[in-house]
Amino acid sequence: MFAVREPILTPVEITDLRPTQITVGMREVKAKQKRWRELRDEKGSKFLGTHMIPVILGPKKRHYVIDHHHLARALHEEGVKKVMVTVIANLSMLEN
Repeated sequence: MFAVREPILTPVEITDLRPTQITVGMREVKAKQKRWRELRDEKGSKFLGTHMIPVILGPKKRHYVIDHHHLARALHEEGVKKVMVTVIANLSMLEN
């Protein structure tokens, strides 16, 4: 049986995230930007606290995004400086 653990959230500069998806659909990004604009003033902090970006910790301790690429891009476009990430796997011992 597997033990379930709560995710460990870490704030990371959004510009330090490294995408693993070569392209994103900009329609989806624009939709996420619109939703963020509706939330940011009243519920923005809560939203960011509950929408973590899953990452793999890779070589040189860099954060590689494995999901929520559209959200990360939308938040970056909207000027968000930090996001919460959760490390799914630590592969930082691998070489470049």
